[in-house]
Amino acid sequence: RRPAIANVRNLLKSGGYFISSTACIGNKLWYMAPFLWAGRVIGRLPLVRIFTYRQLINSIRDAGFEIELEWVPESGNSVFVIARKP
Repeated sequence: RRPAIANVRNLLKSGGYFISSTACIGNKLWYMAPFLWAGRVIGRLPLVRIFTYRQLINSIRDAGFEIELEWVPESGNSVFVIARKP
């Protein structure tokens, strides 16, 4: 469970919308993981979490949202989601 997504849910009123456009490098850019880790270790990059778009969708659902729309562009490196708090 992702605390940030749960925090967003807590801030929304019932019926409110959570809209996300998120890069999901776990799908096709997984090979970037060692470079991102190394950049973090030497202080050149922020912490980057690696997950697939399916993992993100599941995290949003697990936080208690209802997915109204999900769209993955042909590149498969990101996902656009509209979710509603019931």
